[in-house]
Parts: sequence; structure tokens; C-alpha cells
Amino acid sequence: MALKYKCLILDHDDTAVKSTPEIHYPSFIEALKNLRPNERSITLKEFVGYCFNPGFSSLCKDIIKFTDEELQHQQEVWKKYTESAVPDFYEMFTETIQEFKKQGGVVTVVSHS
Repeated sequence: MALKYKCLILDHDDTAVKSTPEIHYPSFIEALKNLRPNERSITLKEFVGYCFNPGFSSLCKDIIKFTDEELQHQQEVWKKYTESAVPDFYEMFTETIQEFKKQGGVVTVVSHS
């Protein structure tokens, strides 16, 4: 059977690995609790929705209204998470890529970071 597509071009972040539920969201919630302990937290679903529209930057600056110092703190907490945790691959991701390559496909990863 011939592959419909010869090449898969993937982004690693939230395509291959669970970076939002395992790093981005928990680090954001930790920073939010540090900075605004008396405010209501946001759910993972809300976080993902805000990151999609209007975007993470607007979530921080326009909706939550972080100050520059608070943004710096949030960045430091996020960096701590990225340095100490490796998110898991999504279920069957590795096996799917291996099978695609076995059938002659080419895989490449593109990242904005």
C-alpha cells in the first residue's frame, strides 16, 4: 500500500509530547498561585482556549494583567519546569512514526523555539 503522504512535518510541542498538560499549564498555575493566591485559578480547558484565542501573551497581559515583574516570575517558574521535566509522548505516537518510516515515509520536526 502506497503512502498518501510521503513526508510528515511535525511540531514537537503538543503534537508529539504532552507539554501543555505536563509543563505549560502546571507551571502557569503555580506562578498564578504565587502571584495571585486569592484569585480563582483557571482550568486546563480554559488555559488551552485562551492560548488559542487570544493567545498566551494576551492571556497574561490583557486578561490576567500581569505586571512586568509578574511576567518575569511566570517565565522563571516555566523555565524551572522545562528544566526539570520531560513530557510524555502521546499514546501510540512512537509506534505510529515507526510504522510510517517502515512504509518508506520521511519524518521531520519543525519548531518555533
